[in-house]
Amino acid sequence: NIMLRSEYKDRAKTELFMKYIDVLEKNTKKAIEALKGLTYDPNAGNKEELAKTRAESIAAYERIHEKISKAKDIEMKLAIAASKKTGKSVIANCMLGMELIPTSLLLATPNTCVYKKSPDSLFHLKYRDIKEDFDTAEQIKHRIRDEFKKAQDDEKNAFTIPDMEIEYVSNNNNFETYSIYDTPGPDLAKASGHKEAAKNAINLCDVAIFAIDYSKFLTDSEEEYLKMVKDV
Repeated sequence: NIMLRSEYKDRAKTELFMKYIDVLEKNTKKAIEALKGLTYDPNAGNKEELAKTRAESIAAYERIHEKISKAKDIEMKLAIAASKKTGKSVIANCMLGMELIPTSLLLATPNTCVYKKSPDSLFHLKYRDIKEDFDTAEQIKHRIRDEFKKAQDDEKNAFTIPDMEIEYVSNNNNFETYSIYDTPGPDLAKASGHKEAAKNAINLCDVAIFAIDYSKFLTDSEEEYLKMVKDV
């Protein structure tokens, strides 16, 4: 992992800030309450100056508290795009830090799967307006795989199924503040819905990672897809 010295220092600052972000948020709130509780002698000759100083201090801490809270809640959307069977799901699993997404040379991703950090200690699947809960990554992985297998034979719906939202129990991976969009390859024969699903996901996201199979290296279909990603 090679980076400039300035990038290394910035990353170190960010990691330190995120490590203590909950403490910082709590302490700024305490500071605001303490400042509001401060009193001064109403007969003091400099009471107007004291009142102004207190008001400015409270306002400053409120701005700091607001920025800390915003940093906690910010959501970065990241799309992983590539032609079919290029390794998108493998990349997504690396980001999640666990084998959560089904990967297979034969099993194509038939929809967009959105992975987010779970708010509790369970794994959740939101699919076809139904929410299911799971205790382990293995359980939810098998559930997703079952739906992927069904899609392989569903020519009536162009081998495409509705999008899924998966909430996973984080192991403090570096991407837990991101929403990761694992998109379908748009070049699967007869799967017309895949291209539209991938395009919609890329359009929603802030960042796109485009993976290329080095053994083929930018085929005509990959080049066409990459151009579409850049256009979006």
